[in-house]
Amino acid sequence: MELTPTTNPTSSTPIAPPASADISGLTPCKESKAFAKREKQSSKKLESSLKKYAPDSAPALAINASIEKIKRRFDNYGKQGLLCGADGLPHLIVSGDQHHWGEFVTLGVLFLYIAGWIGWVGRSYLIAVRDEKKLTMKEIIIDVPLASKIIWKGFIWPVAAYREFINGELVEGYLRHLIVYSLIDYCIALSLFYPMYIHRKYQALTTEGVGEDRRMRIQQSSMNRSRR
Repeated sequence: MELTPTTNPTSSTPIAPPASADISGLTPCKESKAFAKREKQSSKKLESSLKKYAPDSAPALAINASIEKIKRRFDNYGKQGLLCGADGLPHLIVSGDQHHWGEFVTLGVLFLYIAGWIGWVGRSYLIAVRDEKKLTMKEIIIDVPLASKIIWKGFIWPVAAYREFINGELVEGYLRHLIVYSLIDYCIALSLFYPMYIHRKYQALTTEGVGEDRRMRIQQSSMNRSRR
């Protein structure tokens, strides 16, 4: 007998799978008791202050708005499938797991884009004013009209950088700067991906890298050291 998966004929969109505790030591925030306790404590402090004011007063309205923000924030954490630790706080997963890309990778790419935009705009401004007689003054006192044009053009910096690279203009006369920028990019990439490497090593160690015999040896060794 062959089993086929059942589907809901009234629904045209796939149902997202529920969050699971796929990371050692973490549980879905919506199922975490510590997370729920932290939410109650955050709201309880404001609710106790609410009793001091009249219901229609400005402080009471501000406190009610803050309580609604707290409830909305905790509700969003639960719906987004974030994982919480024993402290009840959401933890970002930086191991490269596709299910948690929205927690780190998306923001990391956005950070690189913004950092590249800032660097590209600054570089373009220096190139634009390098032939000025008073170059130092142009660097100290920014030419606002010129800088405004460059800022808007800087939003397409990936395309502009690729075009200059193809035309051989990207590194022309700027080899030293290219080396410096490459080192900076290397440091940024290292700071982004090194936590992923550490997390994977730790996960492998805690889930499958340590056998029962090795645990016993480590425990025995620690006991011997404590006796000494």
